[in-house]
Amino acid sequence: MNLNQFYYFNELAKQHQFSKAAKHLNISQPSLSNSIKSLEKELDCNLIERKNGRIELTKYGQIFLETSESVISVFEKTKRDIKKAKRGENNTIEIGCIPTATNTFLPQVLSLFDKQNSKSIHYIYHPNISDYICLEVYNGNYDIGICESVDKYKNDLTFFPYILKTLP
Repeated sequence: MNLNQFYYFNELAKQHQFSKAAKHLNISQPSLSNSIKSLEKELDCNLIERKNGRIELTKYGQIFLETSESVISVFEKTKRDIKKAKRGENNTIEIGCIPTATNTFLPQVLSLFDKQNSKSIHYIYHPNISDYICLEVYNGNYDIGICESVDKYKNDLTFFPYILKTLP
């Protein structure tokens, strides 16, 4: 069993069709089919049933899906944690920022931050829309987001209002 099989199985369970799952995974349909067959052989059970071009999970497939989702979640969190630790070691801050704040607010904030820090900081800037910035902050890929408040993230992220003021 390998990590790809977890991803493959999850996508197949989500799409209910080999062709759609293979397309989303950017692999061939035979590769996906072989991977699932290999997984079933290793587990010595059928995880899926084929019905009229669609698949349904068996009771064993349901059990495997729960574990598979957990494995992938832990692995993705580990990748984010490592990336964040590396950014800290390299004094790097990743910032998502809406384009309208790029030339006004962002330079002022970074200037103030640099004045208060003795370390040399490397900034990586990602222009994007508020919804995507919040998603990336939530997922741990950005350290800071400068954007509008997005309702679906209000319980998970802290939003601070700002007022743009000209600095001396």
